[in-house]
Amino acid sequence: PRDIFTTVPRSSILSTPYASHATTPGAPGALRGMRIGVIRESMVYASEAFDALGDSYSIGVFSGETERNVTFFKIKDFGEGYDERVKQRIGSLAPMQQNRDGAGIRHAVQSLASQPEHTKILLYLMEGAPHDFKYEGKYAIDDTIRALAEAKQKGCQPLVLAYGASKDAFKDLPPFILYRAVTDPRDVPLLLPRWYAHLTI
Repeated sequence: PRDIFTTVPRSSILSTPYASHATTPGAPGALRGMRIGVIRESMVYASEAFDALGDSYSIGVFSGETERNVTFFKIKDFGEGYDERVKQRIGSLAPMQQNRDGAGIRHAVQSLASQPEHTKILLYLMEGAPHDFKYEGKYAIDDTIRALAEAKQKGCQPLVLAYGASKDAFKDLPPFILYRAVTDPRDVPLLLPRWYAHLTI
């Protein structure tokens, strides 16, 4: 196994949680276990772990309304350091609109697939089932799975960490999608980098 403190990039990762329908943040220090707090904390823990591993990574979120208005926000781009600007972007993450998961995943894969590393991992943090106008239920779930399959076809290995409502909606994924369900959302921030390291080191 590789030394986890290596500075040689081993793989390229694009971590893509979504910010839609996140609970409005409470008082400072009261974020743990809240939906937006889980996303923020997961970004921080994952960034620190990826930096320690020396892996090239990007972090993005997406949100929108209808298929014509899905916006992908880069919290941290490939080649950008995990600095104060990135930390401020994580800290300013706020509730947004709907979550058309298939569109968000496809946009992330465009960026990830173009990276030079041999190993490319799409780390997808999923809370809640996909939902947008005329995009829900089986149709939305099937589209999300198709987007993950397209990621695999383009050389990007999907890793899906699900909690909340999505934990049951996505329990029957194809075997090429590595999937982990979490019962307690408070476990997600620490579990995310540990699972990644276990699978890649």
